[in-house]
Amino acid sequence: MAKTLLLLIIAFVTLDFVISSVLSWLNTKWMTHPVPPELEGLYDDEKYRKQQDYMRTNKRVSLIARCVSFTLTLVILGFGLLGWLDNQCKSWTDIPVLQVVLFLVIYNLFNTVIGLPFSYYSTFVIEERFGFNRTTHKTFWLDALKSFLVSTALSAVLMAVVYWLYQPFGPNEEAPLPRLVVGGSNEEVCFVKDWFRVADWDALKDALASREDVRFDDRKAGSGEAPRWSWTWLERGAMEGGMDRVLATFFRKPDGLLVECMAKGRADAARAMLEACAGGLAKHASRSVESIQDALARRMQEGPSPEVKSNRLPPDVESEVLRQVSERYYRQWMDMSVPALDGRTPRHAARLKTQKAKVVELLKDIENSENARARNEGRQPVDFGFLWKELGLER
Repeated sequence: MAKTLLLLIIAFVTLDFVISSVLSWLNTKWMTHPVPPELEGLYDDEKYRKQQDYMRTNKRVSLIARCVSFTLTLVILGFGLLGWLDNQCKSWTDIPVLQVVLFLVIYNLFNTVIGLPFSYYSTFVIEERFGFNRTTHKTFWLDALKSFLVSTALSAVLMAVVYWLYQPFGPNEEAPLPRLVVGGSNEEVCFVKDWFRVADWDALKDALASREDVRFDDRKAGSGEAPRWSWTWLERGAMEGGMDRVLATFFRKPDGLLVECMAKGRADAARAMLEACAGGLAKHASRSVESIQDALARRMQEGPSPEVKSNRLPPDVESEVLRQVSERYYRQWMDMSVPALDGRTPRHAARLKTQKAKVVELLKDIENSENARARNEGRQPVDFGFLWKELGLER
């Protein structure tokens, strides 16, 4: 669906470019005609030729500007740069309306910078040649700045108003997912990917090997492939039973080092640890942040990747493994502090009249999410009946 929509957008942009270019060419071609006989003697031939020459010159510059804009638009759409900019804005602030404003400011700045050379040429070369220019360089730059500020302010205010009007209706009618937090903190779970450029892989490997809280994994690579190195940054003995808590995972990729975390705070800490440990060996390049809701929506659209499908366990084995893992986790979850229950544990909240309905809603959300994932992955959903029974609740 997303690819189809992208192709439709590219088709519309291309069609608009072709039609506008053809119309501009036809208008320019018509300008070569002499003064009509009916108007001879009423219009000065020299002024007429000068005016036509001026218009043709401006049309040519306008066509070049349109070609540059069209090419850049295709590059932006083809490489998903708008999505990248959106992720960058989300990583800078958690306030949605500020994310929209930041996006518009940067996008307007880009368009202004692209258009400035053509505007400058039109003012100080073309108009100067024909004797029409009365603008100083100072006035030109001040006007460009004021135009950018006014257009950006109006666009930002308009989009902010549209956003606030849209909010009450919501993006969909589905119930929101329960708020999930990472272990050891009250920070909400999200999926953060940081990319680093690495100057020397062997030196980086040695630097990380000096830390006792980093576990190295060297998976066997195929013939001609780069080493499949990965590292896991751990918080030793932080979980129940003395188990280690995973803080971040580092992967060696052809494009650089990929660091994956499940919270922004952990991602910031992983970046600080890596830069302190590796020094100038690893330089941060970019970050993307994806919420649980966005990840689930993307997964529902894309479905399992070919690699995942080919490596799937037999359905009966997979269902049993998921059942055991889920039951083990949620039996612990019943005695964990949950923000959605005002910091109470589900077991405690289920015994309170004022909190019982919230626990029921949480369990329904858990089951609905699992049912959706199971349908998408073509497997049987995990049965959470043991949760209802343990908490003394009825569906």
